Amino acid sequence: MEFGTKLYRRHDRIFRSENWNQVNKQETLSKYVAINKKLDAL
Repeated sequence: MEFGTKLYRRHDRIFRSENWNQVNKQETLSKYVAINKKLDAL
């Protein structure tokens, strides 16, 4: 998944703050998309 690699690294702290064992993948994806949209708006 090349498209998200750089942004993922940039927001690694945000994702690590979540408990990956309990977070729904779909919910995480929604948060990720929201972050990308915020960055696009900057």
